Amino acid sequence: MDEDVKMMMDPDLEYICSEIGLTKKKRCLIAEEYSIHNLDDLLQLKPRLENGELESMVDEIKHKLLMAAEWRRKYPEVNVFEDFDEDVWNDWKKSCNEDMRNDGEESCNNYVAGMDADMNKICESIGTPKKSRLLMIKYGITSVDTLHSVLASELELEELRKDLVQNLMIASKWIRSIPTFDVLGGFDEELFHSIRKIHDDELEHYNSAKDYNKWCMGSPYKEYNLKHYNKVNSVPGLVDKVIDLEISATMESPNLREKVGNFGHGTFLHKAFRCFHNAVGRKDHEGKTFVVAGRTQSGKSAVKGVIQSMGGVLGIPVIVLTKGVDESIDLNEKLRELSEWTPVKKEHVVVASNKKDRMSYREKNAKVERAFGGKGETHGGMLVIADTKAQVQKALRALEDYREKNPGGKFILVVDEADAMFRTKDRSQVFEQNLEELRATNPTMTVMISATPVPFMLEMIAAKEETSGEDIEFINFAPNSNYLGVEDIVPLIDRDEKKVYLQQNELTSAGHEFDGIRIPYANPKVKALYDDALGHEKGVLLLDASSPRVYADSNIYQKAEAVQALYHKKEIPLIAVTISGGKGIHVRLPPGLEAIGKIPDLPEDSKMADDWEFSLTSSKFQKWRNNLIGDLLNCLDAAFGLSVPIFVFGYTKMRRGISFRSDKRVVTHMLMILGRGQNTSGIAQTLGRATGNCRDVLGDNGFDCVKVLTTSTDLTVCIKMNNYINEIGRRMGQGDTIFQAMTGATETMPDDSNFVRHTFREIGPIKGRKKLIQNAFEEEITWGPAEEDTKEKYWEDTNAQQLMRSIVRLDSAHKYFDPDDIRHELRECANYFMTKKSIIQTLRKFVDDCLVKKTPNHVGGASEFQLDQNVNWLCKFMNPNKGEVPNEEDLQCSSEEESVVPDVESDDSCWSDVAKAATNLSASNTSDGSKEESPNRAFDGDEQSVSSVSLSDAIYSGRTNSTAATI
Repeated sequence: MDEDVKMMMDPDLEYICSEIGLTKKKRCLIAEEYSIHNLDDLLQLKPRLENGELESMVDEIKHKLLMAAEWRRKYPEVNVFEDFDEDVWNDWKKSCNEDMRNDGEESCNNYVAGMDADMNKICESIGTPKKSRLLMIKYGITSVDTLHSVLASELELEELRKDLVQNLMIASKWIRSIPTFDVLGGFDEELFHSIRKIHDDELEHYNSAKDYNKWCMGSPYKEYNLKHYNKVNSVPGLVDKVIDLEISATMESPNLREKVGNFGHGTFLHKAFRCFHNAVGRKDHEGKTFVVAGRTQSGKSAVKGVIQSMGGVLGIPVIVLTKGVDESIDLNEKLRELSEWTPVKKEHVVVASNKKDRMSYREKNAKVERAFGGKGETHGGMLVIADTKAQVQKALRALEDYREKNPGGKFILVVDEADAMFRTKDRSQVFEQNLEELRATNPTMTVMISATPVPFMLEMIAAKEETSGEDIEFINFAPNSNYLGVEDIVPLIDRDEKKVYLQQNELTSAGHEFDGIRIPYANPKVKALYDDALGHEKGVLLLDASSPRVYADSNIYQKAEAVQALYHKKEIPLIAVTISGGKGIHVRLPPGLEAIGKIPDLPEDSKMADDWEFSLTSSKFQKWRNNLIGDLLNCLDAAFGLSVPIFVFGYTKMRRGISFRSDKRVVTHMLMILGRGQNTSGIAQTLGRATGNCRDVLGDNGFDCVKVLTTSTDLTVCIKMNNYINEIGRRMGQGDTIFQAMTGATETMPDDSNFVRHTFREIGPIKGRKKLIQNAFEEEITWGPAEEDTKEKYWEDTNAQQLMRSIVRLDSAHKYFDPDDIRHELRECANYFMTKKSIIQTLRKFVDDCLVKKTPNHVGGASEFQLDQNVNWLCKFMNPNKGEVPNEEDLQCSSEEESVVPDVESDDSCWSDVAKAATNLSASNTSDGSKEESPNRAFDGDEQSVSSVSLSDAIYSGRTNSTAATI
């Protein structure tokens, strides 16, 4: 055997093997099976092991050879026979194993077969002994990749020590953060020590942040919290850690994360929690205001859900004020659903109204008290109130009880539909006064939410003027890809492929008769919209917001019944639904309609009376008891299917707060014509009932858009108002205050944001606020689709064309004019005759389309008008086939002339003055008392001439100022 070994192994290696206790048999095995014949081969043992070779080598041989190789590597020049013996070997073994653990495990430097080189290197660097490495192999940890996957699987590594598992997790996390890192060449004990220190510091910060969040963030101001506040501020990055933990806890619910869509909740919550952090260190901390602007029906309920969850994390109450009692009930249901998997329990989401749950006053108060929590037990709770004096007072009492048990207790106030909450300049309404009282309780955070935030933002800058905006955060809620907005709504198209619009006040209570049936607030355009809707096979849902009457003749019930009867004659069944604030929701089924299903069971608390029943065969109006339109539409779909069209008739209740849709049916058509007294905010909210996250459902039912019949100006205003809101958000994001952003103080607004120039309406409920932003926009205006629609409307209208030319001629000498001025000017300069009634009606249309505007009353109370833009602009609407169009040279003097533009009235006072004067004046007479005939009577149509006393030639020709003659 000795001779065989000597033949296969050189003397130096054979000597070393004998001294370290390897038998002859093992030495032969080493040489023969593992091809280790000399000292150079011995030095290559470690790389071979790292590459996965020699897996069959037993541990005893492997460990001894590795240590011998390390000795040779350290002393490469020594003579083996002279300087190596059993004593040297024992000393070397002792130095190699000085880090061995008390349980007798081998040195950490030992490489274990079955684990690749990278994993062995990690184990060596973090101090993992052989026994533990073998257990790691048992759990499948043999490489860096398997380390990541096993730790990610959350497998219970029960046989491994906790400190080892933690070290492995720290190493794994760090290596994952640098995918290209060379473990074998760069990972060592020193590097791991620095990584571990960073981890330990982060862990300390984490625990500090966790304690701070638990005991300080939502708590009332306390002196001893100040030291924690200062500590958090003194440690770099700790405030962000505090906030990140709170955000993570707020958004832990997968349901909430799904529903929140594109809302930038991270940015919002970061700013909101920083507000609460700042309140920890300030005794007299003033609350911060957030403005959240989101498109109509874009999922803003989820924003309230985020705030609700935030209140639960902080352990403080949230009060939500919204528009309407029924709407508050509907919002409460949505918030209860959004509370799943959040810190707020469903039973702690309470609506103040007892209209649905029929609770007694005492029961309701007890439920609110439980929601807000007792002393030391605050856990967050939600109270939803409507915009009534009684419900705001209920919130004030609940808040008083809460702070009696928790002195100085924090809370969050959310004002939903905020643009509808500020109604008078002096806050003279009782509700407004109660709301001011609620706001004066100093909520730590107030969130104003609206799809049309401009009115209440104008109130902010009106109250604080140029100083406003420093403490206001503006968050613009971007809709998701499934959202269909007002810019996606298209007007009705006629057979000639022309857009169809209504003129303001075109529909009247007298309506129109079709096939012997009179339909109020209708005309052939309206019937064309109905016909277009009924030409589709399934999923039709038409909203009709045209009749403001509920009790008087020509009301929504009569219109619904008439429309249903008209199409019943054509054998087209449709379901008519009415909705009003006073009477609630009613349904009228067409005669003979057979149900194909049944109404699904409703939740017990959704019924107002135990004996309520809904008949699927009655063709009379039936009351829908729970006042939730979504429940009704789902039930009708279940009972009659999607093939039966549904028309919903309403007015006030179609303005805001209610989503007209079921799970399988969304709005497809809309008729909207609101009175002159309605403001732009109300217009945008009403048209918004046809918007929402509905592209998918609309497409499933065979529609590619929503069609609307309304005025061209109202549609344009809604689109441009959204642009204006987006522009405000962009500018505040760049550092502008709310005042600077809204008024264009740092940079004028582009014309595509100038909704003001397209409407005679007030912006919100409070009159006169338009002047705050009338100079915010670029002077140069852009010709666009709205102008094309207006041009087409008047292109072939001879009266309108003559009136435009008369206004241009008058404007060259006088900036202001009245109907009599136009009447005389047309006679004398154009030999064209128009009745005063025709002039008034056409001027009214011009005001509606913002070609002219009314000016304040002058001497004697007579109303005057002036150009809305300038002469050049008006000339663009003139048809050259209807008369000569003034050229640039003719208009030069007029266009260069500057004048002071007075404030413009937007109410109907001017019109009432003109109409009253026109009605009361005697018939226009010639000098001999005979009635004057109009040579162009054909242009007056069927109108009855309203004659008037004309101004005398002397008065007219001698007029040199802007004062109107007294009628």
